[in-house]
Amino acid sequence: MKILIIVLLVLAGVVVFSIQNGKPVMVTFLLWNFEASLAMVILTSVVAGAFMAFIVAFWRIVKAKEKTAGVPKGETKI
Repeated sequence: MKILIIVLLVLAGVVVFSIQNGKPVMVTFLLWNFEASLAMVILTSVVAGAFMAFIVAFWRIVKAKEKTAGVPKGETKI
């Protein structure tokens, strides 16, 4: 429950910041140059960061389950 509250607070902060900074900006990424709203750049960056964090967390959970797979309860795998 605490994580949900923290995520909602961060999301609310990003939305408020994005709304207040809606002016167009020039974005340069590798060989691409384009103009986009600062709000869209901020929101895209937050979504990309959240997606990467989710992938890393998911990978860690899968690795932890693989490590403990086949180990009887009460025993630890060395």
